[in-house]
Amino acid sequence: MINKKILRAAFYARYSTDDQQADSIDRQFMVCDGIVKREGFLHESYHRFADPEISGGTARRPQYAAMLSAARKREFDVLVAEDISRLWRNMEMQTRDINELEELRIPVVTQTEDTRRENDRMMLNLKGSINESYRKDIGRRVRNKQRLLAGNRRPAGGRAYGYVPASRSGSGKIEINDAEAKIIRQIFAWRAGGWSGKRIAAELNERKVPAPGAGWNRRRSVANAKRTNGEWVRTAIIGDVRRGIGILNNQSYKGDVVWGRSHWERSPRDSSIRRCELIDDATQLVTYHEERLRIVSDDLWAAVRAVQTARTPRGEAISIAKRRLGRGPVRWLSSLLVCSECGSNYVQYGRADYVCSGFHNGATCKNGARFRIEDAEQAVLHAIEYDFASPSAIERAVSTAMTSYEREYAHADQPTTPRSVELAELDAREADVRAQYKAGKLPPTVLTAWLAELESARLAVTQPVVQETQRVTRDDLARVYRSALAKRLGVFTKRENAGPAREGLRQILTSGRIELQPNMERRQFEGVAEFDISKFFFENQIDIKLVAGVGFEPTTFGL
Repeated sequence: MINKKILRAAFYARYSTDDQQADSIDRQFMVCDGIVKREGFLHESYHRFADPEISGGTARRPQYAAMLSAARKREFDVLVAEDISRLWRNMEMQTRDINELEELRIPVVTQTEDTRRENDRMMLNLKGSINESYRKDIGRRVRNKQRLLAGNRRPAGGRAYGYVPASRSGSGKIEINDAEAKIIRQIFAWRAGGWSGKRIAAELNERKVPAPGAGWNRRRSVANAKRTNGEWVRTAIIGDVRRGIGILNNQSYKGDVVWGRSHWERSPRDSSIRRCELIDDATQLVTYHEERLRIVSDDLWAAVRAVQTARTPRGEAISIAKRRLGRGPVRWLSSLLVCSECGSNYVQYGRADYVCSGFHNGATCKNGARFRIEDAEQAVLHAIEYDFASPSAIERAVSTAMTSYEREYAHADQPTTPRSVELAELDAREADVRAQYKAGKLPPTVLTAWLAELESARLAVTQPVVQETQRVTRDDLARVYRSALAKRLGVFTKRENAGPAREGLRQILTSGRIELQPNMERRQFEGVAEFDISKFFFENQIDIKLVAGVGFEPTTFGL
């Protein structure tokens, strides 16, 4: 009698919005317990992973990463979740990680799906597309609701310095915060008197005036880190005249409410990465005047506006240079280098240097040291090469790939045979799809696509195929590894690839950023770059199983 192995199950739960109840995690674990009992799995409580208030459209979930790490260490045999949407709301991420879990021989089991059944992959692909589309629909619905509220002159969310939000005012309306309004009027008076933004920030910090958002409950994250030290910086005061952001450009302070100037556009590959997009179409804006929200007079606003829009000799010289030379190169290390003293980003200073933004924008940081941008780029590239191209790194990656290959090769020459159970499942799936079409739940194009996919799956089952696998050697794998590495590093040397290179580097950095500390004695900056190789080759169409599970030590470098 053959003893059937009892599979060790790990649970994963997640919810994304603050509106959902905190007990959602417990409810999901309760559902997972039911699945375990139904399937006869074994579960230990320490294999429960949960990410509250994090979108399923990003892989930057601490417990999700811990779950994948445990899977690579073979700490469990099956992954259980209430629904596939709890694991993924991003189709690309879903496909990538299911493939890796399959390579690790770890199926995914939910209330309705089970990847141990081959035909369930088709249903997972369909549900994955629906989940991704639903995530985008949520954003559209929220914005439409906010637009309706703004059009009715009702609070549409958001917070602004100088005002008490409607949710905390007691009146159900936005009210003026008298203490902050006094600071705003003083800032306007200083600016009208010719003070620079940096001088204003330094004065406010000297007086220990809390900065905007200092008392807000902000969450720090790798993808969207927020300053929480409560200190003023120049950019929060001066802002951007064209975009209407910054204390001195907020039209609400003169009673003119403008809703819809910009919106956040999330990356389709990772929802935790977003950028602010301006809306140029004036018909999309909701504007109205509400005198009770006025903080500064029209005369003071006009005086500051004249200062804000004035052309300085330095600004004029920069504009002329841009018109002559075109847009300067976008640096691929932008937003990735962090000051060890205050946690602010290093920003470009002049044409060739980096400097701490905390020092440059408001003197909130004492680290005024500068370093060459080219030196920083070369140091980071050297760190990547040292970590990924060293003989020991190549040997460990090839060993992992060869182990995976040998496991696959052992079954490569075994012909497949028709399986009546799979045919019956395909027939049942086709009947279900046709029933959904007759009920009006599926459009004709989706029905056609489903039937074509089912027919392809049926042919794959009914026609035995002998797989011919060409034997590969360790030298072959090493050659592919080096080629992919050279191709990936080449991305960083081309100006037009600066944007993709920055996001690619962010993906492989374990913490998402690099902290640099000035060492005055050695006259250099020092930092530690820790890389996650598991995502390094995915964009180059190199199977992720070649390097999955290979760990590398952090690389210390100086510049």
